[in-house]
Amino acid sequence: MIDAQASLTASPTFTFDINGYVKVTADLWLDTVNLYEKHWQLASVQYGSGLQIGVSAPIHYEEGRPFSFSPSDVTFQLPNIDPTSILTDLVHKIA
Repeated sequence: MIDAQASLTASPTFTFDINGYVKVTADLWLDTVNLYEKHWQLASVQYGSGLQIGVSAPIHYEEGRPFSFSPSDVTFQLPNIDPTSILTDLVHKIA
């Protein structure tokens, strides 16, 4: 007989970028010509440390019996996300 707990967890990290972009083109009679193009990365902030998501389920197996699984036994771990706090933290990191 085996009794165990299977679980999977992840700690995602999100990257927020602020980029600038300029492109100057000239439309000619049969073609478009690219005169100037420039990209800037103005800011980049990573957010997510401490956030954790997960799923777990019990495993029970007895020799000679079929493996049984009940979706109602699955539990999910979801982080408590406060959008106002996240935006405030991001603004402080960028500014």
